[in-house]
Amino acid sequence: MFGQSLPSALYLVAPEFGIRQIGYRTENAGASMADGYARVSHKVAVVTGQNGPAAALLVSGLAEALKASVPVVALVQDVRRTQTDKNAFQDLDHPDLFRACSKWLRRVNELSRIDDYVDMAFTAAASGRPGPAVLLCPQDLLLEEAPSAAPAVRRRNLGSYPLDRVVADPARVAHAASMLASARSPSSSPVAACICRRRMRNSRICSRRLPSRSQRRAWAKAPSTSATRCRSA
Repeated sequence: MFGQSLPSALYLVAPEFGIRQIGYRTENAGASMADGYARVSHKVAVVTGQNGPAAALLVSGLAEALKASVPVVALVQDVRRTQTDKNAFQDLDHPDLFRACSKWLRRVNELSRIDDYVDMAFTAAASGRPGPAVLLCPQDLLLEEAPSAAPAVRRRNLGSYPLDRVVADPARVAHAASMLASARSPSSSPVAACICRRRMRNSRICSRRLPSRSQRRAWAKAPSTSATRCRSA
């Protein structure tokens, strides 16, 4: 996770979950570092930033990630929910700021929805055409006491990309290749196989209906009248 000291509540608990912090001098450098890490590791990179002018410095790096289809999740601290639109310290219109340089943008306002929004951010960044996802986190939200309910069970790893399968399963491809190699009349298309089977069946039916070679010789020696040929048939 690339960041400095904000959101501070996040960085205080990150080591307890094995999350490594990599510092940067400025936010635009941090966004570029996250971009490069995602390209090399094929993992979704995370960059954090403070609200206000610091958040504005993330725009250039996220814009590059958007155009290059690189998955980056940006966790941006926002002002307290009670201070929104009150000209608080370094309060900016962050949704408008990030709308043009991200493929997904949300602001989480309920503590119980943090898991959902984090999952959505990683899914949006790594699925389809990869790109940056921005999640705005109010400062006071991260200071609330977490509910005592059991944490949700993680059933899928969303940290790698692409999430969508872009090629067929190698095991199934190998199985299909072995079937084609051992087939007596291989065909790569089910429609073509049906057509071939139908033509073979029709040819066998026609061969049973055609006169034999001896019958054709007898017809050639007999007088060429339709009545004689009908009797011979």
